[in-house]
Amino acid sequence: MGYGDRASFRVEDNPVSSVAQERRRFTTSFQTVQVSGNIDSNCAEIFFINKGTANVKINNTLELTPEQSFGVGSNLNELDVTDYNCVFANTGVPKLVIIKRNYQEL
Repeated sequence: MGYGDRASFRVEDNPVSSVAQERRRFTTSFQTVQVSGNIDSNCAEIFFINKGTANVKINNTLELTPEQSFGVGSNLNELDVTDYNCVFANTGVPKLVIIKRNYQEL
């Protein structure tokens, strides 16, 4: 197959292209947490940013130091339903910013 053959490739020839080009509407929500507790995800993507001076541990496994972040994405039509448990260290100022992306029904 020469270069000219590849240049003639049409979007209709690719069965995945219709999904890749589909536009999805979504909302983005922001939440600031300053006390330890549970966070319901129920979203397509979730992102945690430690904006305080206290370390925060997520699900008793991942520890975020100040200014560190962690995110979980998804594929099309997937939904994260994880219950995240966030526990702040006893020293410093607790402040965790949580950003969620939710896709709307078409």
